[in-house]
Amino acid sequence: FYHEILENKMSTFFIPHQFVTAKRKIISVTAPTVPKTLTTYYANADVLLKGGNSEVGKQVTVILEGTENVDSMTEKMNVTWTIANTNGAPYDRTPGVANTFRWTIPASAFSNYDAAGCANYDSGTGTITGKVTITNKAAPTKGTVLPDTKSKAKYTVTKGGINGAAVCYTKSTEKNVTSATIPATVKINGVTYKVTAIANNAFANNKKITKVTIGSNVKTIGKKAFYKCTKLKTVKIGKNVTTIGSNAFYGCSKLSAVSLGSKVTTISDKAFYKCTSLTKITLPSKVKKIGKQAFYGCKKLKSITIKTTKLTKKNVGSSAFKGIYAKATIKVPKNKLTSYKKILKAKGVSSKAKIKK
Repeated sequence: FYHEILENKMSTFFIPHQFVTAKRKIISVTAPTVPKTLTTYYANADVLLKGGNSEVGKQVTVILEGTENVDSMTEKMNVTWTIANTNGAPYDRTPGVANTFRWTIPASAFSNYDAAGCANYDSGTGTITGKVTITNKAAPTKGTVLPDTKSKAKYTVTKGGINGAAVCYTKSTEKNVTSATIPATVKINGVTYKVTAIANNAFANNKKITKVTIGSNVKTIGKKAFYKCTKLKTVKIGKNVTTIGSNAFYGCSKLSAVSLGSKVTTISDKAFYKCTSLTKITLPSKVKKIGKQAFYGCKKLKSITIKTTKLTKKNVGSSAFKGIYAKATIKVPKNKLTSYKKILKAKGVSSKAKIKK
């Protein structure tokens, strides 16, 4: 910039310097908002640091100095995050472990300001930066009850940690639930749990539920899980269920269709006691125990297909089939026809029933 002096006979003219102001100084930076403890477990640092979460702040507040005519002011600036663990160690998602993170405002974001006097200014990189250490939350332990808003249910941890963690479906949090799906897995606070069981009394005395689908990781249906669910009509049992607990479907008077998974081994005492609308059922090839009064009083049970060859007088409980439809048709493995006729009649099947191979 410059000025010139032009002279003529009449006067002298001055062309002044263009007015120039110094860059406003950055006094300080308020570090981004971060929790003391990460509440979610991230599979890798990219997920945590590059968005899609609310754990770490994405902006900082920059405080600028005032001028003669303008008060000090603040401005929001975006930051980037990187892992800054000792010796370049990667992000460690182990529960209870602490990780160090670096936040940075790139030089391009404050090129119109003077950051030289700011405590967080790094003259080597020309950025404003800082570090923060955050501890991972400890993983839920066995017995911890976890609510899940997505599936509208509560779960109880049966196996803690973050690798191979498992839960039991405890109860629905939906007051007027009419249809329920027990998921194969559920993700809560970043941890994925296998749902391996349905708790005792999970839906007991629910008078509104009509349909249940049980996920593929469930192995056990607890005692009285669906006790006296008098409007329950259909149940699809997951492929990995092995045990149906005692009284599980006791008194489900409208239950007309049940699909048992191929891995069922145990049908406990009174499991389907007085399911008076049940018309047919298939007992899979791995069934090796049928409890006392398991199908007692299922007066419309007209069709039974038995695929298992493992039944004996000892492992089929007393009155297991007492009170089923008198003229029921029961199909059994051909090499078990003779022995199964004796067993079934001893356990309550009417002499009028047709037992065939």
